[in-house]
Amino acid sequence: MSLLLINAGVILGLMILMWLISLPLKDVSIIDLVWGLGFVLIAWTTYGIAIQNGKVCYLLPLLVTIWGVRLSGYLALRNVGHGEDKRYARMR
Repeated sequence: MSLLLINAGVILGLMILMWLISLPLKDVSIIDLVWGLGFVLIAWTTYGIAIQNGKVCYLLPLLVTIWGVRLSGYLALRNVGHGEDKRYARMR
């Protein structure tokens, strides 16, 4: 199976899960908290597939992890406790 299709399925699964969690909360803004972690998930999924093909380089997924966790942490600190983002409420 194509790496692109695998990554698309992984990220689609994450976004559907977040959407399902947002329904009872009535707050779609929680997607901001996992946006950076989506990049981390894709980086490590790709790394896991690359290892099976004999290519080992952990530097890129490690750097993506640092950046993605920092981004999610920043967005969490900025958004938690402020209610749903008005842009998301207008879209809904």
